[in-house]
Amino acid sequence: MAIQDPRIPKKILIYKVEQFLDKIERNGAVYNIYQTVSQHTLDPIQTKVVLYKNKKGELNLMVSDDESSQVFHRIKK
Repeated sequence: MAIQDPRIPKKILIYKVEQFLDKIERNGAVYNIYQTVSQHTLDPIQTKVVLYKNKKGELNLMVSDDESSQVFHRIKK
């Protein structure tokens, strides 16, 4: 999975999906949770990636590890 953050357009964030963890449907949103490993860092980091559609049907992404988390709203394919 590759993500381009508009704040750092010259760096592609790459995550290798190791395992699908869960699918949760709650309050009109659908969350798909994956265990991943970062590929764009010098030392690979175990990371959870959550892809979800909100009530409006917009695709969003949350990336989190033990030290930080980020959310990307209205993802374009």
